[in-house]
Amino acid sequence: MFTFLGHLFDIVCTFPTLNGLILLYSLVGDLGLALLLFTVITQLITSPLTLYGLHEQKHMTTTLKELQPEFEALKERYGNDRQKLRAESLALYKKHHINAVAGLLTLIPQIYFFTALWAVFSNQVLSARPMAVNQLLYPFVPKLTTTIDPHLSWLSGYAIDLTQPEPGTIVHFFAILAGILIFICIKISIPTNGAMMTTNDASGKKTTRSIASIMTILIVASIWMLPAGLVLYFVVATLIAILQQLYVNSWNGRSLQATKKDSLARALQAKHRLFYHGNEKLREVALTFDDGPHPTHTPQILAILQRYGVKATFFTIGNLAHEHPDIIRQEVADGHTVGNHTWDHVRLPPLSTCDATKQILDTSDELEKITGIRPTCFRPSFGEISEDTLAIINNLGLITVMWNNMPLDWLNPASHVISARVTKRARNGMIILLHDGYGERTNTIAALPSIIETLQARGFRFVTLSELVEHATTPIAALAAQARQ
Repeated sequence: MFTFLGHLFDIVCTFPTLNGLILLYSLVGDLGLALLLFTVITQLITSPLTLYGLHEQKHMTTTLKELQPEFEALKERYGNDRQKLRAESLALYKKHHINAVAGLLTLIPQIYFFTALWAVFSNQVLSARPMAVNQLLYPFVPKLTTTIDPHLSWLSGYAIDLTQPEPGTIVHFFAILAGILIFICIKISIPTNGAMMTTNDASGKKTTRSIASIMTILIVASIWMLPAGLVLYFVVATLIAILQQLYVNSWNGRSLQATKKDSLARALQAKHRLFYHGNEKLREVALTFDDGPHPTHTPQILAILQRYGVKATFFTIGNLAHEHPDIIRQEVADGHTVGNHTWDHVRLPPLSTCDATKQILDTSDELEKITGIRPTCFRPSFGEISEDTLAIINNLGLITVMWNNMPLDWLNPASHVISARVTKRARNGMIILLHDGYGERTNTIAALPSIIETLQARGFRFVTLSELVEHATTPIAALAAQARQ
């Protein structure tokens, strides 16, 4: 059995790798240069698979972080019913297009070529007589006439035998370089900034440094006594992996598609069809609540708003509005604005035009059925928009409303933290994003009176998004005249 597996490994891995290396060696006449070219070529050939895996891995990490409140809500709902919790979690994975296996795709080509080169360099194949090596070559590969020179000649002053471990007991140049590169690779592979960091920024960065340091030590210890050629391959492959990871990190939609999205976004902002903030010349702010209605939290928020005489905007999930229509009617009766937040709280960019349109239309239809008023404002789930989704939203006659103050209340920090994050960043025309649905919102509710009192004391007036949009499109002089009447 083991003999059969050994032969199979040679046929699938060792022989193709050996032939590719010999073919390049016959062209350049230097084993080190041939190995360098072999590494670059194989990494380029497998780059589509690697980039896809890296992108999916990044998408999974980002999505899971953002979905944390939803997972917490599932735990709260199903408690110890592990089977139901698992089923609902998998459904959440599917709904948000999370592919947990895709990230492993990046390892497949690396493992394949590393093990194949290990067989080539460790079994003294390259040191064999030309006649013995020629028997392993494919017909199209030039046959050897002399023994392969295994020494690296193009690195000045460092002529080493690539089939043997690096000389010396302390200084192993390639092994140390590999350790440095793997440290960098791990550091840029684990997200530690932007949306991925929360209130535990320092802790996250410390963990990342620890993981990178431990992995570096383990890698260097593992490859210390491997053939120098194999370590050289590892160095070059890791360097290319760093470049690929940097590309994926910077991609984030930042391509031609993102340029188009940004261009459309600017055009929609100019036409007052996309808002990140209101009129910055007016001392007013808009309170907005996402992901409701919630049977407990939303009524408590409505009671507080009524106590202070404050109007707000509720971006509503369609299926929850269908479950709790009385709460939606109460929001409208109290003078608040109700907006569209998709039917299932899904990311729109990955969806087809038909599916994305259905998510929006079904919600608008449901809200109009409940209240008799068709919503005019829309907020995309997770704030994710693309050129296509912006166009869909606009074509459906809806104004896209984002925000410029998000205290991350969905992570459920202490109420005083939520309040401080909102009030310290307060400025004219600010759109505040809070949540009344999905997960525990007790701290958000507790923070609301302090937010209202502090901002009112500083002269801010609370408006609905309908008012904010109107004020953004109305000249200041006309608004002043209205205020005097």
